[in-house]
Amino acid sequence: MLAKTSGASILAFHVEVPSAIKRMAQEEAISVERYQIIYQLLDDVERLLSGQKTIEKVEQEIGEVEVRELFSFSKIGSIAGSYVSKGKVIRDSFVSVMRSGEEIHSGPIASLKRFKEDVKEVKEGFECGIVLEDFDKLEKGDVLVCKTWVVKSPEKVK
Repeated sequence: MLAKTSGASILAFHVEVPSAIKRMAQEEAISVERYQIIYQLLDDVERLLSGQKTIEKVEQEIGEVEVRELFSFSKIGSIAGSYVSKGKVIRDSFVSVMRSGEEIHSGPIASLKRFKEDVKEVKEGFECGIVLEDFDKLEKGDVLVCKTWVVKSPEKVK
């Protein structure tokens, strides 16, 4: 109600927004932004404080990864032995886990490896190991749709 009264946006960090809150926000035309990566939240808050009117982020799909094998480690959890079938995967990207055409989870990548090396990105046609943050229920055949956000240049407040 405070966001409606003041014309503010709601910024949520590392939490799921309940569907009732999403519906209420849509009905009241309130923007709810979810963040899984702290520096993205801080960048947007900095833009708002510097006088930029609104932040419009457009989700951009950058690649698809097929889970081909799962490796379990007691300290890490499951590592998805994966193949980049389209585009690329970037360590800082956000992924949607698709199973039988339905999204079952979305969240950030915790670790991206090529052989035993930590890497920033893996391109189409190569294999990699992926660990997802706070999700350990991957199965063979799952598809990870890798996404990033592009910030459209907002207008300055006069």
